[in-house]
Amino acid sequence: MSFDIFLYAKTDLRMFNIKEINLEKKGVFNYEIKAKKDKLNPYDESFVYSDKSEDIFEANDEIIISNLGKKIILFNNYSKNINNFKKAKKTHLLNLALLGSLNIFFIILAFLNNFNTINCFLVLFGLLFLTMGLINLKLLNKQIHILKNFKSEEMKQFLEKNH
Repeated sequence: MSFDIFLYAKTDLRMFNIKEINLEKKGVFNYEIKAKKDKLNPYDESFVYSDKSEDIFEANDEIIISNLGKKIILFNNYSKNINNFKKAKKTHLLNLALLGSLNIFFIILAFLNNFNTINCFLVLFGLLFLTMGLINLKLLNKQIHILKNFKSEEMKQFLEKNH
């Protein structure tokens, strides 16, 4: 289980044209994307993304990403009109379902063991993670709404103001 799903609030927003792509296949396609230097991107930054599809990015594509460090969490490729919003939402919902079923298991254990301390602690711990997951689902939906509904020019203006 990856805990990246709980870190949407810490992601950065970047918009750039792709300078170069290194594509490596190890079960899935691992992309290393290098951004062109421009007003919004003064550094030689590179980001990584993994997917089953081979033709998501190409050189000179204009993309906007929500990244956590070097890892791309969400992206919208304006040049090809491709994004990973459904995949990100599906992954998040599957992780929430796993946390919910694990919490139900802990509640059943607590009930069967007469609510001993360890089981109550596990239930509270599970509820904490479930709450964090629900909050982050709301944040994910907000980020998807922003990335989906803003045009390229509007995003550039916004990022230039806040850069």
